Amino acid sequence: MEIIREGNIELAKQKRRKIRLFWCEDCGCLFKAGNDEYKEVAFGNRYCECPCCGKEDVYEGSCQNV
Repeated sequence: MEIIREGNIELAKQKRRKIRLFWCEDCGCLFKAGNDEYKEVAFGNRYCECPCCGKEDVYEGSCQNV
């Protein structure tokens, strides 16, 4: 096998980990979380706990006022 162009290993790791972006409405924290850190609920919604203020139901979505 011959490699024509090297791939981006870090990008592949992030895609496999399914990194998502979250924004906490309470404290304004903007953070990334991997699939081992967030939970998926009905209709493809995802949520996790804010690492800054501890709010438990921070949903993935638009980052308003950032």
